[in-house]
Amino acid sequence: MTLFVSTYANNKSLFVGMTTMEDGVPEPYCDVTVNLLETLPPYCAFVDTNNMPELEDFLVKNGLAEYTGLEQRSGYCTYPLYRFDTERMRELCGDGILDYEQQNSLRKEPEKREMRR
Repeated sequence: MTLFVSTYANNKSLFVGMTTMEDGVPEPYCDVTVNLLETLPPYCAFVDTNNMPELEDFLVKNGLAEYTGLEQRSGYCTYPLYRFDTERMRELCGDGILDYEQQNSLRKEPEKREMRR
C-alpha cells in the first residue's frame, strides 16, 4: 500500500488516497478521505469510515493522523475529522503534501535575513 496526497478540486481541501501495486502497475485501492465541507482546518480531513471502517485504527497505529473529536453527518453516515501529521505525511508523500500546502498558502518560505557587519 502506498499513500498519496492531493486536493479536492472544488475547495482545495486535503485528499488522501491509497494505491496498491498490481502486476507492477499502481492501482487505486481506496479514498481515505471524503469531501464534506467547504472549509476545514489545515491538514484536516474527514475519514471514509463508511467504506473502510478499519481506517481509523490504521491511521492512528501508523502515526498518520489523530482524531479531532469532531464529526460530520452525511446521509446515513457520520464521518470523523482527523488531523494528519504533516511530518509523517511529508515522509510518505512529500510532493503531494507540498502541493497541498502551496495551493492553500500553508508553507511559508524562510525569511531572508540581511547580513550585518
